[in-house]
Amino acid sequence: MNTFIGLKGALGFAGAVARGAQDCTIETRAVKAQIPAGQPCKLNADGTVAACTGADDTVFGIVTAEFHQPDGGQVVSVLRRGYVVVEFDGEAPTPFAPINLGSNGKFAKEGTAVAGSLVNGDADGQLVELGFNI
Repeated sequence: MNTFIGLKGALGFAGAVARGAQDCTIETRAVKAQIPAGQPCKLNADGTVAACTGADDTVFGIVTAEFHQPDGGQVVSVLRRGYVVVEFDGEAPTPFAPINLGSNGKFAKEGTAVAGSLVNGDADGQLVELGFNI
């Protein structure tokens, strides 16, 4: 949580792992094109991940701001379980409800509910803390 004795702190930045990095699962995955931190990604048939592009995509995970770079390849760190700060499009998502995937493949208030997601409280600008596969 980002509230302490009635005071609320800023969430930080998109892709920041929240509530302790020891209680989450993050995988390093190859990509063909970079995906911004805090954005949902889907799994391709070849094992790489790509940015979600529509509301019908199945969210594999959320790209974090934690970086692992092996020699000679492009990779991203993908949160598969845990809490992370995400950026959303448009109007703020409903607190304590699943977040949706909009028609453009970004998190939004309207669209297709993302399985295993829960918005944890009110938005801070265009950011919100999201629980994923908890």
